[in-house]
Amino acid sequence: MAESLGFERLSLSERTSPSEIEVKNLTQPASVKFIADSNLMIIMRGVPGTGKSTIVNYLMESLSTDCLCSADNFFIRNGKYVFDKTQIKQAHTFCQQKAEKFCTEGHSVVIIDNTNVMRWETDFYVDLAYKHGYVVVMITPLAQDTASPRTLAQRNKHNVSADIIKSRLSAFQSIQPSYFAWFLSKRSAMKLMDIRDQALEKLRQKGYARTRFSSPRNTILHVTSKYLGQSKNANQLLQQLSTHIGSIGAIKVTSVVVTKRTIAARVCLDKASQEYYFNDMEGFSGNKPAVPRGLKEGFAAHITLGVANGIEPKEARSDTIQSHFCELQAAPLKDGPVHYYPDEELAIINLDKPTAFQCIFAAAYR
Repeated sequence: MAESLGFERLSLSERTSPSEIEVKNLTQPASVKFIADSNLMIIMRGVPGTGKSTIVNYLMESLSTDCLCSADNFFIRNGKYVFDKTQIKQAHTFCQQKAEKFCTEGHSVVIIDNTNVMRWETDFYVDLAYKHGYVVVMITPLAQDTASPRTLAQRNKHNVSADIIKSRLSAFQSIQPSYFAWFLSKRSAMKLMDIRDQALEKLRQKGYARTRFSSPRNTILHVTSKYLGQSKNANQLLQQLSTHIGSIGAIKVTSVVVTKRTIAARVCLDKASQEYYFNDMEGFSGNKPAVPRGLKEGFAAHITLGVANGIEPKEARSDTIQSHFCELQAAPLKDGPVHYYPDEELAIINLDKPTAFQCIFAAAYR
């Protein structure tokens, strides 16, 4: 597997890394179709000789993109690689400027092909991606963990020695995501924001809505699967959830919840997606916690659509959960699709019919 890097024949064995599974997920027909209508930044990580270029070439062909940013390309002169260590800073500036150009122009897929050994080396690209509404996928080849420095030295095309590679391997930093989520495409996000505006207008017409909401800044609309934070079992969750990165999930928005603090879309996940949704209750410790009686698994699934001044977006989760308990425990004032709970100052605006969206599953690093 690691020797051939034949992703078109990739099988999920005990020696398959999460990142190789990500490559397979990203190049499935449903993912390719979704990505063509979305924005995705792929950030490669790995020391020389691990096979990054092989993966990149495969992804570029599969995803029909030529938006490649690599510091190595700065050193290509007349078709030949001529490295000059005194110009490393200029090479990375060249790479960053190229990435910024591609993102500003809104290309569907932008690939960053550098070693990115240290976390700070990815920071510019992650910030750039989120500024322009790109989902980020980081890929590290399997050979990073399985091949010896000597083997990697023999494989790499720039004659980097085994001693240098060994040093880079020792310095290599793992990067833990902040959370995992299903991310909407820009077109779907625009459609959902229209649904939000229509719901708010219905509330205003009934005299309920007075709060002014602002949209979450530099955040791609998403349904959080699991916030890692300081989870004691973060490594277990990371391994479990990383295998789904790049896969496409289906969600349905059924209603909009409005309080003084937040506005959120309530979401139903498809059965497959529920298998890796862990955000209903706090304290996940290996097995999913019990769902309260009267509620279905995935009841806390939501998309934050706006917050009042001074309110954190995460509060939309609490308000979404509260909306379900209101339905179980209280009688609303009903006015067509608007159900208002005066004690909680909470309104639920039910859609005429659920609206379906496709989303891509990925990690978030901010």
